[in-house]
Amino acid sequence: MADQDFYYKEYATLREELLNLKNCQVTFLTFSVTATALLLGLIAKPGTFSSGLLSLSPLLLLLPSWWIFLDKATTITRIVGYFRILEKMILEQYKAGWFSGWENALTRFRQLQSEGELKLPDHLREKRKVGYLLKLAILRTTHPYWVITWYTFFGLSVLCLALSLHSLKGAGRELLLVAIIMVGLSAIYNAHVVLRLIYGRNSYTANEHFWKVILQIQEVDDQEG
Repeated sequence: MADQDFYYKEYATLREELLNLKNCQVTFLTFSVTATALLLGLIAKPGTFSSGLLSLSPLLLLLPSWWIFLDKATTITRIVGYFRILEKMILEQYKAGWFSGWENALTRFRQLQSEGELKLPDHLREKRKVGYLLKLAILRTTHPYWVITWYTFFGLSVLCLALSLHSLKGAGRELLLVAIIMVGLSAIYNAHVVLRLIYGRNSYTANEHFWKVILQIQEVDDQEG
């Protein structure tokens, strides 16, 4: 009974943390969209040197917010994978060979991850990345929210680049080139992150598998009850 009480308390605590993470994601997304619209709207005279450079200023918000948003998504999938295990432990369908609470388990997770000890089974490996990317591109996924968010950040970033390219006349083109490279690298990296969140080692299913290994989970035979 003591174990069950602990499971319930931890479940409630992590549920609140999960809600906070999702609210944080919404905040980053809405703030980025609103701030970008305001900054671009304040640029009064397109075609001047200053307006061309100012068109790049929203990228100072967009790119970090894009990275942080997906980092929060990675944390969310890790918690949800743990939730799936914890729920079945509460229902007494699973029993753990090793259980010391979320913080200790997370420390163990990161340690094994850094040592390369968390291996995906073959059926969870990303074998057809091109096919998966095509599915993401046309939103043929059970998690379109992450893909739509990627499109949102990417679209706003490209808009800033396009406005700057239209306004700059010679001077400042070096800065624009740097911005284009940064947006391009961010788009590629974050597309890879989204791919792993949905189909790869950061997915809900993959994290559930990792937690089973870490917690040494065994299924409880119905006849044992």
